[in-house]
Amino acid sequence: PEDAKVAMKILSEEGLLELPGDSARAEFLKNTLDESATEILRTALKEDIYTFSHVPNLTDENFAGNTSGVAMEFKLMGLEMITKTKEANYKRGLRQRIAIFAHYLGMKQIALESHSIVPQFSRGLPKNLLEISQIVNNLEGKVTNRQLISLLPFVEDPDAELEALEEEKKKNMEDMPMFNKDNTKPEDEVEDEESGVLGEEESQSDLPADGQGRKAGRPVR
Repeated sequence: PEDAKVAMKILSEEGLLELPGDSARAEFLKNTLDESATEILRTALKEDIYTFSHVPNLTDENFAGNTSGVAMEFKLMGLEMITKTKEANYKRGLRQRIAIFAHYLGMKQIALESHSIVPQFSRGLPKNLLEISQIVNNLEGKVTNRQLISLLPFVEDPDAELEALEEEKKKNMEDMPMFNKDNTKPEDEVEDEESGVLGEEESQSDLPADGQGRKAGRPVR
């Protein structure tokens, strides 16, 4: 031990190291890492981070696959709960700001009901439109059309969509000939019929009269 301390002192001060024999050698000590154990530890830490944060690993091969919409919602349940909590906090903060802004406008004699402004948040997750359309078709006639339209994620205003649908139906009904209420003929057909009647009268007036003053060519009943 004493010789080792003396050797370390000489090495640190002079940078020299005396070896006991020709076969002796000096080299750096290094810790050999087990790559498989390191990979297992890294994978475990990664899974624990996703588990404790309640956020699914979107790059996992087992995440998507051929799962149904309900199974996908179960996988995203933890994330949805976190999202709803954050959404509630955002709504509370926005309502406070809207109330302050409405009070400021009230001081300037501008009326604004803070409760009339409702913050809306929309999800950015993909939807299974085929499954939703099948649900809408199965519920047709059992619930209102407004409720069915509200199930469609790409429709932002169900009331406006209903009005546009009714207007389109009325326009299609008016364009169909059998639903034409006036039941009138086109102007070109009326003109053709009138010209035909006038031509017939003129041709009858050109016929010679018989002895009794009647036009020949037309029998008298």
